[in-house]
Amino acid sequence: MFDRNTTHLWLDYCMGFGAMVPTARTLALAVEDGQRMFPNWRWEVLATGRDQFPMNTIGVAMGCDIVRVGFEDNIYLPDGSVAPRNYHLVEAMAKISHAAGRDVAAVADARRVFDIGN
Repeated sequence: MFDRNTTHLWLDYCMGFGAMVPTARTLALAVEDGQRMFPNWRWEVLATGRDQFPMNTIGVAMGCDIVRVGFEDNIYLPDGSVAPRNYHLVEAMAKISHAAGRDVAAVADARRVFDIGN
């Protein structure tokens, strides 16, 4: 039986894909509906290209559980320059998260969240 109150499923807000216009308003409305329908689900924000950091920053400010960063979706740092390496994108997002008062998961934390064995 489907249980909408489970905490083992995720809502992914993929901004800039299809009809998901990468704006704060679109994200806020989608998150509001998602939390109303699935109150205990965790949620993630991701966006492509130059929209990645603005949308992820908004997601962090709204309390999302995960933001997705990396070369698969984006090559640009927050200042618009091209990241020399993937880890530069991760470091930039971690800095933004810390500035917003959010902790960044360590590897052990991520394994626990995703129920991945050692």
